[in-house]
Amino acid sequence: MEAADAPQRGVRAIETEFAERRNAAFERARHAIATPRFRRLPIDVLEWLESHRHRSQKIANAPISEFAKNVMFRRIKKIRKEARSIEKMAPMQRHKLRIRIKKIRYAVDFFRSLHPATEQGTLDDLSGKLKKGQDALGALNDFVAHRDMATDAALSAPRKDRRARAFASGLLIGQETEASKELLKSASKAVRRLKPFMVRPG
Repeated sequence: MEAADAPQRGVRAIETEFAERRNAAFERARHAIATPRFRRLPIDVLEWLESHRHRSQKIANAPISEFAKNVMFRRIKKIRKEARSIEKMAPMQRHKLRIRIKKIRYAVDFFRSLHPATEQGTLDDLSGKLKKGQDALGALNDFVAHRDMATDAALSAPRKDRRARAFASGLLIGQETEASKELLKSASKAVRRLKPFMVRPG
């Protein structure tokens, strides 16, 4: 094998393995949603809602707009504080932060109709910043998965492909490590620029 062929051959081998793993993951997901346990989930959720609906009259009697604003205010304030240390977070901590940001963004869109027309532009800005932070953290999470998969692909490669895969894996990890620096800055900047007063409790 020529040295110049190593990158291309290694990339092809890793792409093939990644595709096989992705297809296997899709198959597991298809199997999961076809199980009786998954089909029972909506019924279990409805049953839980019905059995807990009268347990907290104070919350139940509060206007939904007031409840939503209070929850959103607290959660945005919390993730803004967390964003100060994004660059020091472990990958799993960043992953959990991304999930919290995603939940807030979905909530902003879900409760949008509670806000007057004059606040819709402000909500668009809030949702946009949340999405930017979520996307940046999502890409960082993908990089971690790529690193683990590329390393495993190189270590478990057949002897004839080992050198090529190791070269391609190192190249991929190096490129994504460099790209992660800007993504960390982008995620931190987007979240820290969120303005809790947009949904300040009334």
